[in-house]
Amino acid sequence: MRHTAAGPGRPADRLRAPDRAVLAPFPAVDTLICADLDGTLVPPSPPTPDMARHTADLRELCGRLTAHPRLALVCVTGRRALNAREILDSPLWVAGVHGAESLAPYAQEALPHPRSVPHLPAVRRVARLIRELALCPPEMHIEDKEVVLAVHHARLPADRAASRLSRLARLGRASGMEVVAGRGWTELRPPGSPHKGDAVAEMVRRWRPRRLVVAGDDHGDLAMFEAADRLAEEGSIERAVCVAVRGPGADPECLRRARVVLEGPDACRSWFRGLAHSLATGGGARLDVPARH
Repeated sequence: MRHTAAGPGRPADRLRAPDRAVLAPFPAVDTLICADLDGTLVPPSPPTPDMARHTADLRELCGRLTAHPRLALVCVTGRRALNAREILDSPLWVAGVHGAESLAPYAQEALPHPRSVPHLPAVRRVARLIRELALCPPEMHIEDKEVVLAVHHARLPADRAASRLSRLARLGRASGMEVVAGRGWTELRPPGSPHKGDAVAEMVRRWRPRRLVVAGDDHGDLAMFEAADRLAEEGSIERAVCVAVRGPGADPECLRRARVVLEGPDACRSWFRGLAHSLATGGGARLDVPARH
């Protein structure tokens, strides 16, 4: 698949915000699923030895879900949207970088969220400073996601990572960036950067579902849970169900707040497959029954 997103040297003014056609509402659906990728639909990085089995099963599941006229599936991930598309191998809507960019089905380029566009030059400056000051040892990898900077430090012992991250955090905050920590990663984000909850709210506006399912496992996925609960309280949807996936490094708060807790990505994919079958057979999706699998 051709990667046409901007690289580090691409001028910021060539990155454009979504146009009206991209943001147009879609036909209303019965159920909208907004699901995280790593740790939820597939095992978290680094890839496991049986990742091929997981990704093949995921492709089959995506095909099954997207074929159903009463159901819509959106991947909401911290990965770059094009990278997530390669794993999904399906023409889904993808909200990448925690909602800071959006990739439409069959589109060749992810578009930055309008709130991200004014901050692109600042992200470029911070990325350049990190390189010039050599703030990261070889065990720490800086991933330039264009709209945010992600520092991957899972391979570095916690004590060594702490001192390096402290310097990076000071640099980021001095440049007006927000510092957000996750499982084995820390991101430097522009102020007011979109989060996964923003992506969920936008997708609900587009599809106007009766019911919403959000699924995740990490700290960043809590924003989806909060958005789902808020949308239900406001009456934008009839019902919201938060699904947490238990696994290595799963966020305890996700597990506590979820109505449905599933043991690993295999169980999560199976649960979604059962949801699609229930809708297809006219039995109604059994979202009102708490479950702990």
